[in-house]
Amino acid sequence: MWNLNGIDVRFSYDNSKIHPSSIENNAITDKPTDYFKWEEEFTSESKDILEIYTIPDGKGSNVIRGIISFHPPVTESEHIIDKEGIGKVVNTDGGVLLGKMSFQMTADVFDTSWFQLVEDSDDSPTTGIKINIDGTKYYEEPSTFRFTDEIISKDATLSELILSSRIEGQEDKKYELTPQFDKDKFNYEVTLLEAIDTMKIKVTNSNEKSTMKIKVPKKEADGTTIIYEEKDIQNNVPIEFVLNQLGEPDTRVTIEVTAEDGKTIKEYVLVIKRPYGTIKGKIVTPYTVSTTGENIATVFAYKSSDVASLFDWDEKQKAFGGKAGVDTVNAELHSLTEMKNMTTKADGTFELHVIPGTYDILIDKPGYLDRIYIYVTVEEAETIDFGTYSLVAGDINKDAIIQIQDIGLLSMHNGEDSSMNGFEQKYDLNDDGSVQIKDIGILSAENGRIREIENYKGR
Repeated sequence: MWNLNGIDVRFSYDNSKIHPSSIENNAITDKPTDYFKWEEEFTSESKDILEIYTIPDGKGSNVIRGIISFHPPVTESEHIIDKEGIGKVVNTDGGVLLGKMSFQMTADVFDTSWFQLVEDSDDSPTTGIKINIDGTKYYEEPSTFRFTDEIISKDATLSELILSSRIEGQEDKKYELTPQFDKDKFNYEVTLLEAIDTMKIKVTNSNEKSTMKIKVPKKEADGTTIIYEEKDIQNNVPIEFVLNQLGEPDTRVTIEVTAEDGKTIKEYVLVIKRPYGTIKGKIVTPYTVSTTGENIATVFAYKSSDVASLFDWDEKQKAFGGKAGVDTVNAELHSLTEMKNMTTKADGTFELHVIPGTYDILIDKPGYLDRIYIYVTVEEAETIDFGTYSLVAGDINKDAIIQIQDIGLLSMHNGEDSSMNGFEQKYDLNDDGSVQIKDIGILSAENGRIREIENYKGR
């Protein structure tokens, strides 16, 4: 217990690593009232119960010497009690926290050895606190001079960044970054040679008190304009994002890490490049031009290796040989779910972007003979132009030949129109919205025509 006329507190610090700073905003200051704050118990509206003022110390500028004075209050509190024969005293049983002092750290690691209590003489206590009561020297029993490590971290780095894609029924596939990830490297690239639309990214921050945001591309309502959307990202929680399509700008992902101090910010940028080639051409459907003015068909690109897992083209062609009812190529190709496809523009033109590789291309329209190109090898940045091709109307059942069976099928639906439930486009060969004698006439005019396959192997 003490009845204070004055406490002389002195300690030194390494001023190359720490500086007294304002408790309010952490700005460097030399004003005690800025860097020191009493605990609420020792303050009052009228006058502080404890006061501190500093005096010069001959030991150098990195020594703070403060004199603490006690102005006993009228009422008692948790640690201020009436002591018989003495009056108001501060009860120090079990230790008491008087106040808090703020320092700005200029090093990343907190080291208490930077603080050293200054002793006036050999008989000073280990606390370095000297107490004068009524002009007579007494020393507190050795106790602890406490510091609370409340350093605000400036660490805004990641310790891990993982890019992956989801494979149905399998473990996620992880991708190598270029360069290999390092917390002090902030720009990375990945070259993607796969036909996928989404990827996942998972990050781990080096300091758990830092916060993170991610910016990923997003399509505007027009389906064309790309903007970058900012989202919160949690530590070790994967977030899925949509890749820009082939032919669009590289997908750019930015992870922004903000340190605990709220000021230190670092950005990690990941660019996902998608090499591609282009297949283009123009499809004409002559019988629709007079009705709709459009030449509409669908272009499908299948990996040749995937098609080879279903059948061999040479064997298919030998088996078909123009024979009715034996060809199932259209249905078998459509059973493959991994493919790239697009609808032609109204004028029949198309440009299909694909990753470099070898493809089998199907040009398809309901009720028309297919047009097929096989073993089309596309290199990066290469454009292959199929030119203009006119699709032939009349293959209702998609068996690669126009014949009497197709006429029979179409005749069964004569008189139907697009207002009826179950109306099927394949019977309306000129796309005028109804099945009528004109469509039968179109089919009859093309009777006997067979599907064409163009082989690109060796070109």
